[in-house]
This record gives sequence, C-alpha cells and structure tokens, in this order.
Amino acid sequence: MSVGPYHPKPHLRITPEPRLRTHDQEAATPKEVGWSIPRPVGTLGGVEVDVELIPAVASYPIRHAVLRPHQSIEQVPFKEDDEPGTATFGAIERADGAVIGVATVFRDPAPFDAAEAGVPSGAGSNASTWRLRGMATRSDAQGQGIGTLVLNAVFDHVAAEGGDLLWCNARVSAIAFYERAGFRTWGEQWVIPAHGPHVVMWRRIEPGRV
Repeated sequence: MSVGPYHPKPHLRITPEPRLRTHDQEAATPKEVGWSIPRPVGTLGGVEVDVELIPAVASYPIRHAVLRPHQSIEQVPFKEDDEPGTATFGAIERADGAVIGVATVFRDPAPFDAAEAGVPSGAGSNASTWRLRGMATRSDAQGQGIGTLVLNAVFDHVAAEGGDLLWCNARVSAIAFYERAGFRTWGEQWVIPAHGPHVVMWRRIEPGRV
C-alpha cells in the first residue's frame, strides 16, 4: 500500500454554518466525494485548523506513526473503514492542508451491559451505540487541544446520527484525556500484545448536541 499526503481543496471563508466540502481521495479512489458535516474550528498554539470528514486512507499515516509504528502500513486499516456509516475525522491545518489529528467512529455494540456499567436508562441499545477507534494526533502537535477538537466532531456526528453511547478501548496512558472529555472506565485493564495496557471507556452522548 502506498499512502501519500492528503491534499484537500482550498478552504473557503470561515462561516458559522456547516458547509459542503469536497476532498480529493488520490490515495484511495480517483473520484471526488462531498461531505456535509459539523465543523469545529480553532486556533491552537498558533496553528489554525479545521476538523472535517476525510477519507479513511488519509488517516493512515498518523495511525501508523502514532499508534502502530511497529507494524507495516498495510496493517493499519480497520475492517470497518470502508463500511457504510463509518466516519473518519481529521484536523487539517489551514496553512498547508496537512492532517494532524484523526479519529474514526462507527456503530458497534458495547462489550458490556449498559445498565451494569451505569449507562442512563434508555440509552445504549445496539443500534444507538458507537465505537471510537484510531484516535491520534501527530506527535509534534500533541498537547495543543487538537484531539479535543476532533473528539467534539465525533460527539456531534454520533448525536446527529441518533447515537447516545460512545465507547472505545483506550490506552491506559490516555485515560486522563478521555476522562476530561466525559468518559468513564469499565472493567479491568488488559494488555494487547505490542500495543500495551488498555481499558474500556464510555460516555453518554446527549441528543441535544446538534
């Protein structure tokens, strides 16, 4: 697999309303795909970024470098990447179009009983439960709030799709980050070989977000 840099089309003037964006998927397919999305924006550490839906393949370089450097890039894709309903978000620098933060989300039943975990009554059905994967920020951009912007876009997307529960297998080193974003841990920690200790985390998604 050969994955080159992601080159979005030039950014339009910033407006408070979401807009339709078109992205090139040179590394994936020759066609163009339009997305209509929630779009948090911000200036963090002097870097201006937009958070937008991107082709999954555009997230592979960061997934590889940050989450799976010990593997080949051919092992980076998730089987869910190309499934209908899967969404991948990227934080894109306005200056050069570089993707510096990514996350992927899709429907997937939680690995726990919602009531037992303390999920509010009425939430957490299989149809309304989503899973977060591949959350990563480029190493030189970490600690600037990029991950929070991407995560907020994920929350808005899940809410817009009728989801009310989001969960992930979080690296233990990232527990504090997820707790600040409203996640709670469930169950015991376990070790994924070559990836280190993990724990399941979840949070309620409020329908009033969008």
